[in-house]
Amino acid sequence: MSKALKEKRNVAKDIGDERANAIEKWLASTPEIPLYQGRANQAAIGRKFSITKSTWGSNPRLGVLWERLKTMVAQQVSGSGTPVNVSAEQPEEVRKLLKQKDLLIDWLRRELARAESKIEYMEQDKAAEELLILTGRFIRHDTLKQNSESDPTPDFEGRY
Repeated sequence: MSKALKEKRNVAKDIGDERANAIEKWLASTPEIPLYQGRANQAAIGRKFSITKSTWGSNPRLGVLWERLKTMVAQQVSGSGTPVNVSAEQPEEVRKLLKQKDLLIDWLRRELARAESKIEYMEQDKAAEELLILTGRFIRHDTLKQNSESDPTPDFEGRY
């Protein structure tokens, strides 16, 4: 290998080590870690220390520091000294909330069905009024409902 290529590799490695040292120093000061959707924001931290996304994966020290950052964020988000264990059994409160969520979803489905039937009734009422305006004839809602069951799109033109 040429001497210039070796120096270039060493310079890149030195820059990576300098940035890893800067992150270690920053982490020692217990900083407020930037978050994105509840997780460590790698892009914001990278911009702060001029670290590209590929450098995070290629530099082993930065990879270790990234794992440490994720652990610190888990502690920061949970507010406790230990990260949240995802595989732990769900507490009773969470199970109650999930049950309430299911009940609310069922209630919303019933409300949606009721609203759809109300819309259908209003459409039939509108059709009866349009027929009254066009022909002067009034059709009761019950009759219109029976006709709509046999013909989903009644055509009132030409029937007067």
